Amino acid sequence: MVFGIEGRSVVGNLRNVVSWSSWLAGLAFLCVCYFAGEVCAQDPAVAPPVAPAPAAVPVVYAAPRTTLELEKAWNTANTVKFQYALKAIAPTNAETKVLVEYATLSADRMTIPKYLPNLQRNVITKAKGPVEGQLTNPAPRAILLKALTARSVELLAENPPHHPDVQLGLVILLESLNSQVVVVPPSSVPYTGTYKALIGVLESPSSPLQCRIHAAIGLGRIGREAVVGVPGGDLSVVQRNEIGAALAKALLATESQGLDDGKVWFRGSVAEALGDCGVAFDLNGGSGFIDALLNTATKPTEHLRVRASALRGSTQLSWNGTTNVPLILHETAELLLEVAQGYNAAVAAKQGLANADFPHANMDLYLCFQPVTAVQASTLKWGLLNQIARPGIGQHGPAVKAGYAVALPVIQHIVSNPKAPVAIPAAHITALDTWIKANAPTDRKPTTASPQAVP
Repeated sequence: MVFGIEGRSVVGNLRNVVSWSSWLAGLAFLCVCYFAGEVCAQDPAVAPPVAPAPAAVPVVYAAPRTTLELEKAWNTANTVKFQYALKAIAPTNAETKVLVEYATLSADRMTIPKYLPNLQRNVITKAKGPVEGQLTNPAPRAILLKALTARSVELLAENPPHHPDVQLGLVILLESLNSQVVVVPPSSVPYTGTYKALIGVLESPSSPLQCRIHAAIGLGRIGREAVVGVPGGDLSVVQRNEIGAALAKALLATESQGLDDGKVWFRGSVAEALGDCGVAFDLNGGSGFIDALLNTATKPTEHLRVRASALRGSTQLSWNGTTNVPLILHETAELLLEVAQGYNAAVAAKQGLANADFPHANMDLYLCFQPVTAVQASTLKWGLLNQIARPGIGQHGPAVKAGYAVALPVIQHIVSNPKAPVAIPAAHITALDTWIKANAPTDRKPTTASPQAVP
């Protein structure tokens, strides 16, 4: 499992991660069978009858939607037409047809077996090339984006389904499409027209878990990077609300729970995406979005990384005067204390870097106070230190700054010793613990609109 600086995944074969626990279970089963066989061999009288092995059930996947021969034939007949169509200011019916055919073929190429070992290079990058080309006019770009999305949705809905890697490739294509790309300085605006397709994958328990994780990542990117006024890259208040509702529901869904690696990664990605959407309250004033994050963050049995990601997400929402700032601040400090104590226990046990949960959670807890970029701090007001600039929040400023003062030495110590962990000084932990005990919130409801208190 590979993460970027902010905990975002790098494209890889997540199926290996998800199946890790199953592999261990299989190994344990083989060991049990081996030792049982040894015992039986020593005493033939107790040897059980040998049952015939059950026949393997073949896995049936959808057939490829195109072939190398059909791809070559289309390119021979249409490449020149396609190049002209990309430069059209107002595409004719014939030019629109060739653009749609190209997009359809680009998605269908995902199903060609030869391309399966490296879909990113063989298919995804090539599909996006004309869309992001600097010579492609806006109208052809819009046609390509819409057609790529439509065909990807169609392929994802097939029954029997396509190979899991094909499904993953389609979701990665959807999450990475851009409505605008600038070369200098490099920047991009996501194509927000994929959001409904990504919600569909996120909410489908039958979709491979790796696809649902990337759907969450894509929805988070759209929520974080959509730009008002950019054609195809804008996100309305209603659409943002729809994304937030889907993510909050997925985070708390019963089938999403569990401590295996895949589901932990899924919930962490969903929590991060919900924070990236930035909305604390739905269109009716309901507090379901922030409630979902704080119920996850304060759940004692939840995985450490997920709790930290959920806390970070909660500090990125658009707070108002009804938000329970003392609760969020206290939970951030309390989880940091848990991280510090676990970190020191690992150092004492000479585990070294065996447990990566502590530094990862530590970084998320730092980001609860201060985000990554200046825009996130000054414009979006992410992080406790910036939330206090919002109307109705300022009175919590002294408490936030005091909490940050006792948290920062712990955070800095863990960050400063990445390769050879050293125990956090007792004075730092004592100061943090003392502050936590002196600042316990009197109310554990995330907002005054929240229906109930968090754990």
